[in-house]
Amino acid sequence: MDLPQGATGVLKLPQVFSAPAAMDGRGVALLTPRYFRRELAEGRLVQPLGETWAADWAFWPTYPERSRRLRKINALSAWLLAEADKDET
Repeated sequence: MDLPQGATGVLKLPQVFSAPAAMDGRGVALLTPRYFRRELAEGRLVQPLGETWAADWAFWPTYPERSRRLRKINALSAWLLAEADKDET
């Protein structure tokens, strides 16, 4: 992503954009470490603060009301919760 010459300040970008910008030396990004394990392990990203904050309210899976009893929706929801729990233990 190219920014205007001399651009400064805070940009609120999705992690998919801010992580590559940080890896390219264009600034600092606030990221979810679990999504960037490989980049952290390879040293392409660093976690200087060593802290993370859990926020139960951060993400909510959404789907149409008519789909709530579909097996595939329930399976995906269960998998997402299990994956999130792995990082909490």
